[in-house]
Amino acid sequence: MKAQRVMRRIIMMTLTIAATGLSLHAQTYPFREYTSDDGLPQTQSTSVMQDSRGYMWIPTRNGLARFDGTTFVSYLRKDGLPSNMINTVLEDKRGTIWAVTLNGLARFNGKKFISYPIPDSLRVKQIVQSCTSFDTATFFLSAAIDEEKQMILYFENGRYTNYEQHHPALQNRRLKPAAANPTDTTLYLLNDNNEAFAYARRVLRKVHNSPVEDISIINNVPYFNPTLKYMSAESESLQWEGGKHAFYYKDREGTVWTGTETSIFRLISEAFVEYDRDNGLPDETWAVAADPYGGLWTGSVSGELRYFDGETFTKKNEYQKLFDYPMAFFRGSTTLSNGEIWFSTKEGVLVWDGRKFRRPAIDIETSQVCIIYEDPVDHSVMVGTDRGLYHIKDKKTTLYKQMSWPGHGIVEGVARDHDGNYWLAGHYGVVFFDGKTFVPFLSGPTPSESVWGIVCDYMGNIWSAGSEGLYICNPDEPVFNRALPGEVNLPANVIRDMGDHRLIVGRMMDICIIDLDKYYSGHEDFYTIIDRSRGFAGNECQDNGIVRDADGTWWILTADRLIRFDPDKFSANTCPPITHITLAEIPGDTTAWMTALDTILFYDTNSSLRIRGRKNNVRISYTGISTRNPENVTYQHRMLGLDDFWSENTAERSVVFNDLPPGDYTFEVRAINSDGVKALRPDRMSITVVPTFFQSVPAILLLSVLGLSLIVFLSWQIRKSVLERRVQAARQQAETYRLQLNSVIKQFDPHFTFNALTSVGSLIMKGEKEKAYNYFIKLSNLLRSIINDSGVLFRPLQQELEFVTRYCELQKLRFGRRIEYRIEVSPDVNLATPVPKMIIQSFAENAIKHGLENKQDHGIMEITLRNLNEGVELTIRDNGIGRAAAAEMGTRGAGTGLKNIAGIVDTINRANKEKITFTLTDLFNNGKPSGTEVRVFLPHNYSINITA
Repeated sequence: MKAQRVMRRIIMMTLTIAATGLSLHAQTYPFREYTSDDGLPQTQSTSVMQDSRGYMWIPTRNGLARFDGTTFVSYLRKDGLPSNMINTVLEDKRGTIWAVTLNGLARFNGKKFISYPIPDSLRVKQIVQSCTSFDTATFFLSAAIDEEKQMILYFENGRYTNYEQHHPALQNRRLKPAAANPTDTTLYLLNDNNEAFAYARRVLRKVHNSPVEDISIINNVPYFNPTLKYMSAESESLQWEGGKHAFYYKDREGTVWTGTETSIFRLISEAFVEYDRDNGLPDETWAVAADPYGGLWTGSVSGELRYFDGETFTKKNEYQKLFDYPMAFFRGSTTLSNGEIWFSTKEGVLVWDGRKFRRPAIDIETSQVCIIYEDPVDHSVMVGTDRGLYHIKDKKTTLYKQMSWPGHGIVEGVARDHDGNYWLAGHYGVVFFDGKTFVPFLSGPTPSESVWGIVCDYMGNIWSAGSEGLYICNPDEPVFNRALPGEVNLPANVIRDMGDHRLIVGRMMDICIIDLDKYYSGHEDFYTIIDRSRGFAGNECQDNGIVRDADGTWWILTADRLIRFDPDKFSANTCPPITHITLAEIPGDTTAWMTALDTILFYDTNSSLRIRGRKNNVRISYTGISTRNPENVTYQHRMLGLDDFWSENTAERSVVFNDLPPGDYTFEVRAINSDGVKALRPDRMSITVVPTFFQSVPAILLLSVLGLSLIVFLSWQIRKSVLERRVQAARQQAETYRLQLNSVIKQFDPHFTFNALTSVGSLIMKGEKEKAYNYFIKLSNLLRSIINDSGVLFRPLQQELEFVTRYCELQKLRFGRRIEYRIEVSPDVNLATPVPKMIIQSFAENAIKHGLENKQDHGIMEITLRNLNEGVELTIRDNGIGRAAAAEMGTRGAGTGLKNIAGIVDTINRANKEKITFTLTDLFNNGKPSGTEVRVFLPHNYSINITA
């Protein structure tokens, strides 16, 4: 396919098509040509039709084509047509498409055609003309029987009948149906002379005096379109390269379609008219200037100077007498305010004063001229050359050599700001000139080289165009900044002020229009780029190659053509595109994709697609119809139910969604035309991803129940196994604990007995026999208590306190008044609380033996119990000599009692979450040891069952 190909067709004679309003005088409008290379089944066509969906239908002599602005789809007899010779395409009231062929009608079902051939009994040779009738799917047809005779057929419910047979007023008149008005059931017809008739209530009457090309019914009112007339009487037809003009059609966007014997053409824009060598423009034309009488002057590198009067390029080579040979014309010519044309040449300036050529009386004859500029205020003239910048003012010429190759570069453009200073564009960038001093702009982002054009806008800001793009500078803050976004700020060769707060910039392959009001208001759409797809077919705009003629028309000189540009005929396309989903595909069994929906999508705008969960990938294709600039249509899409946000703009015409979960979705797509206008409504398609059996709700519930049951069963088995192992381990550990605790008890009893007997022996040695006897009796009672409870690991707090009291009484009997003890229990303490056996007695014994026994004065031991929120706090406090002094005196012994207690506590704590804790604190008074304090915390909820 010849993508983006704009083919020029030269109109060979002077004529005007009344219907188009285009004056065609040996000029070329930018058309897009479509041939069989683009997908047309054949290129000979006599009509084109746009249906209500926006599709263009092109009947040819060898098939029918449907066009969406980008792709042609062809239909032939193999697709259901009665014949490949197609006369026209009709759309009935319901929007159904019908093809009128040589051998009958065919109805389009969205993918192919259903044929209704004419029966042989009617002896019809071919269908000549047709129109829709009063009802849906009914038509009037003009059928030729032979070269002389023809009849009107009526088509209804798939059957053809001879309409004239029941309407005698129409017989033998060779009338062709042109239009039918369903409101008053009037049939409009044309005869061989294009005279218009109306037939209603069996009465035929003439309704128009002049010849009619066709008749159309708009809002139930008939419109009689006159026959096309040409301005030139000797013109037989509109001639194009390759064939005759065949039809003219304007679609819903105002786009003109026309055809010849060899091609179909789409007019891209009426704003541009092109002239090239075939029209008389010399090759390598570098100079262009407008003269005050409405004509144009052009000069080429080879010395061809021509004058264009709007129709013809005329050679004007008399100037050569001044040079004796052809002179190369350079870019930079201009028209002065006095009407003189100053041409830039390789060897100075050539002047045309309206009557003759001359050379100015200034010393620049041997200089290569690149720019000629007239100051709009004082009308002085600046001439940029390779030798420097000449300033011609008040009949005096000044040469500034600074502006040459060795200096700041040759001047290619000049602009005067609002303060009267000059801004010079040249080979080495931009230079500021106040009339005395040249100051080059060197710091970034100022363009540093090859600046070809420069202007001052109505706000006083300076715009430059060069190899690095378009830049702008505020003279009050002299820094050049990029004027366009980076991705579109392409090299530019020329810039001009259009005078209506707009700038025109000529670039390599397009032109750019800057709306200054929008720019200074902060609008993002302040610029419009016009390229080939919008009608500008130029290639490399020339330096200083944009001029405005005396009539206000703009002319753009490019490397290969001269283009007339009428900005008033160029406007944004405000017609929204029409969006269609064209195809839905799912993964195939043997192919990557297979069609799931296509036929129904043409007519049904609310189609639905159901796919199975195992094929939950879908590819959706779509198109957006905008005939003005179809190549630059973009799209946005979204899948509601998956993502509610529109996608970024994309030129892709299909999208793939992978792994859609089961559920209901709505796919939406909308087209956006080249000017950013969105479709009025998106096209939609409902998609249901049906779950597989294992994705269905009952299956999921069943599998969930089975899975949960399995998990519960396995968990129960695992827990049972774990519990059994834990019980076994606990039993083994409990047995170990019991052996350890029994060992602890056995260590407690001999230890205490040894200490008690030592005390009795001490009393006997002192001769205190009675006291020893009483001590021995109390000791025996205490030992009996130990022996009776030897197998018990825990006992109530009450019994522990009674045991401690007996022990303290024995010690008091031994030490007399030297030792005193007190036991205080808070009323809220539960005395039935089980506590480890001898946990209080062991700390009390330590307090007496190591703290009070060696104290010289009166010793006191206090035992207090109080209830806290989470347990019972036991405090044993003495005012003895302290642990440090006891250690120095060697009274601490091996610490067997404390070790035993620690063993019991550790054993209990290993079987309980809540832990028994105890702390030992040395007490001091004025820095001197004053006893020891032990705090034991017994939690309320610790367990004494360590067997499981």
